[in-house]
Amino acid sequence: MLAGVVAPEVTNCRVLEIGCGPGANILPMAMTLPRSEFLGIDLSSVHIEDARKMAQRVGLRNVELRCQDMLDFPEDAGEFDYVIAHGVYSWIPANVRDMLMRICQRHLSPSGIAYISYNTFPGWRSKQVVREMMLFHSRSQSDPKERAKKAREMLDFASQKCPSPEHYKATLALSKQEVEHRKDGYLLHEHLEIENEPVYFEQFARHAADFGMRYLGAASSEMEIPLEILPAAQRQQIEGFSADAIVREQYLDFLLGKTFRESLLCRAERQRTIGPPAEAVAGMYVAGYLTETSGQSVGVKAIFNSHRTAHKMPLNDGGSIATFRRLRGAWPHAVAFEELAQLAKPTESAALARDILHAFYAGIVELWTRPTSFLAPDLEKPRATALARIQAAEGEIQTPVTNLRHREIPNHSVMKYLMPLMDGTRTREELRREMERLIGVGRIKVDGQFGMKSARPTLLGAEKGDHAAFFEEAVKQLNLVCLLAGGGGGRDGET
Repeated sequence: MLAGVVAPEVTNCRVLEIGCGPGANILPMAMTLPRSEFLGIDLSSVHIEDARKMAQRVGLRNVELRCQDMLDFPEDAGEFDYVIAHGVYSWIPANVRDMLMRICQRHLSPSGIAYISYNTFPGWRSKQVVREMMLFHSRSQSDPKERAKKAREMLDFASQKCPSPEHYKATLALSKQEVEHRKDGYLLHEHLEIENEPVYFEQFARHAADFGMRYLGAASSEMEIPLEILPAAQRQQIEGFSADAIVREQYLDFLLGKTFRESLLCRAERQRTIGPPAEAVAGMYVAGYLTETSGQSVGVKAIFNSHRTAHKMPLNDGGSIATFRRLRGAWPHAVAFEELAQLAKPTESAALARDILHAFYAGIVELWTRPTSFLAPDLEKPRATALARIQAAEGEIQTPVTNLRHREIPNHSVMKYLMPLMDGTRTREELRREMERLIGVGRIKVDGQFGMKSARPTLLGAEKGDHAAFFEEAVKQLNLVCLLAGGGGGRDGET
């Protein structure tokens, strides 16, 4: 909408995910969008079988999963409103990249949107050095675990203190920091795949254009710094280099050293039908997990920011400050812009829209095209989604569990053992007694952290046996922070 086009309604659409793996992305979508249809394809028969089993256990009837080569994708598959290819484009040969674009060309609906992520130069130049040394040291290993072990060994070796150039050591240090806490699966895909061909953004955009597709914008301001958020002098300099939007984006990558992009594409013939971005915001809903500090400089009364970004939103206008405080109090729900505009008076609606748009580009707030509904109205019998209950029960500690905001939360002992019981049949008292039993046998660890950066509750007395307080905090975290309670009636897991 900010790019001026209307996308298909997500509550009733058809979605294709290419490279769906074991279903970590497609299954949560199918669960929360029961009237939409989903097709996931992947080369791995193991991944597809795992995804099918999970879909069957959760009771999903709106998702089809196929073990299929992209090159064999049938021409009679019909149209899709959304095509998703995450972690695919850079990791496939050139002829298969062509096929990915051809699938978008043939099967994207007239108003459809394609999402494609890929590694980019110039930032990946330094990472390529690390990848090549890892490949060299692990070249004799065929077992994935041994390859990952050898790769880590090589990075440790090359990162030792010795008289080598400082810029080289800095590159190695950053790479080591990036991978040392990651699982082997990330290392094997990101660095050790046989195919890994980063591209310049302009190359990607021109490739899409060859197949009748047009770059629409970045999929996430949280992941990518847009041109709009740059200081005025830098923005004007880039604008002076070229009037071509694609070329400007390439200059932005040169400036920021981008290593990765998540891009949205649409059909080249799509025309802007919505006004400027600030006008589009007026029809949206806004959400923000915000913190507020007092302004320390002249002309700044309050500063708002989010834990997801280093950017800050300094405000002096009382109306705008009131709206951002409303967003902070409403989290995790989104608030209609119309409501915020009423609250902000006498601030002009257009000025408020510009503030919110700037905060969105900075990754401080989110924009939604529909109301949010996350929390169960009656928490006396807490209920998590069926998918989350299975993920928590069967996953290892730190293995992600998917919440209703489609975000992954690291599993923790509280989540692992308490969440599977939150199926809407047990009262809070029954759950509390079971939790005390699990604490007694050592399964639930009373450490008060829940394994999440966003949840660090103070559980005074919990270690001394005040389990009632611990339980109340646990339920609060599982329902309010993880947002895993399904809302209202309907099929289990429906928001």
